Amino acid sequence: MVADTLRSVLGQTHQNLEVIAVDDGSTDRTVQLIEEEFGGDERVRLVTQVNQGVAAARNAGLAEANGPLIAFVDSDDVWHQEKLAKQVALLERAGPDVGVVYTWYANIDRAGVIVPPLRPKPMHRGNVLAPLLLQNFVGNASTPLIRTSLLKRVGGYSRDLLEKSGGQGFEDWHLYLKLAEVCEFEVVAEFLTGYRQGRATMSRDVKPFLSNFHAARQDIWSRHPDLPRPLHLWSEIYLLAWMASRAWTLGQRITALGLLVRGAGTVIRNDPLLPFRPATRKFVRYALELRKHEGETADDRPYLGSVPVVDANAWRQTLELRSTFVDEIIR
Repeated sequence: MVADTLRSVLGQTHQNLEVIAVDDGSTDRTVQLIEEEFGGDERVRLVTQVNQGVAAARNAGLAEANGPLIAFVDSDDVWHQEKLAKQVALLERAGPDVGVVYTWYANIDRAGVIVPPLRPKPMHRGNVLAPLLLQNFVGNASTPLIRTSLLKRVGGYSRDLLEKSGGQGFEDWHLYLKLAEVCEFEVVAEFLTGYRQGRATMSRDVKPFLSNFHAARQDIWSRHPDLPRPLHLWSEIYLLAWMASRAWTLGQRITALGLLVRGAGTVIRNDPLLPFRPATRKFVRYALELRKHEGETADDRPYLGSVPVVDANAWRQTLELRSTFVDEIIR
């Protein structure tokens, strides 16, 4: 899959780029494949290191980069050919206050075919710290284009999460939160990133994962105690609900039920009256509306063709309900 990734990067219509491929201690033929297929392309540089985790690998790429803009891409994701061109153009129009331009992404399977439902993503612009604390709407590491100077200013990816919990997770979210402290965000509302969705199971031991979440959230919260208090509780509820839904979809019923019980305990400890508050009613309405789209089909075609589109009218009610819920939390 790394070959597909690199081809999608090198096939960008925006050609003024350098490609730094970081091999984080792989044990397969990744290095050989890159050298054989892409070694003759002067834009590609290969960096190898012993396995140190996601944060260290991305920081290694950042340290090698020479350009004013950085776009990370995971080794199994792909970009539409106009992704960088559209992000660069928007960043230039937006001005110096904007430091991050992200895109929507489409879930794809191992064959590169779109996985339904094709769901429009939130469109948060400007100062996004509060809504980003509620949910990582940027989505993954492969969507944003970021000013290099700002990445270095915030210290790049934090390795503290891995060192404290012994596991990985939330490195991207933590980075985006740190960036949201120092710059504004913009979005290209098109599915310009193909995010490879695996069938890996969710570990029953969620403690390291949640430990990373709490550490990332607390790091930001400690510097912004004036943020709306409901965010603190709702960010965890949002996460646990997503994890439970994911586990259930993967057939891990016991794990899903355990996460729901954990969520109920979180509510009881922090705000027993939460089920009766306006935000909860709005969240339930949004969740029920979202469920209506489950089971929708998509074109059985490769992602790397024309940019996928969705019926905006079909999703309008869902997006409006989400917006009213988020506004209730962060106001």
